[in-house]
Amino acid sequence: MGVPGLWDILRPASKVRSLTEVAVVEGFESNANGMRGFRVGIDASIWFFHANYGKEGENPELRTLFFRCATLLRSPFLPLFVFDGPERLGFKRNII
Repeated sequence: MGVPGLWDILRPASKVRSLTEVAVVEGFESNANGMRGFRVGIDASIWFFHANYGKEGENPELRTLFFRCATLLRSPFLPLFVFDGPERLGFKRNII
């Protein structure tokens, strides 16, 4: 999924940083009004896909999602989950 060749175009402008660094520098230090921290969009569908392969415990899907959320919430940013709506592409709905 995604845009073929996009990473090849973006790679020269990229910089590797941790999520915590981004949250602190961009979310708090650069936030002049101090209204809110850094928000990060998360593709919920890939998380659900990965959760299907959990093997541990009584409810591996829920456990996978819980621990990913717990890890995210250790950093000072707000995770926003993004879901495909009814207008999603046909290949995501197994039509094409």
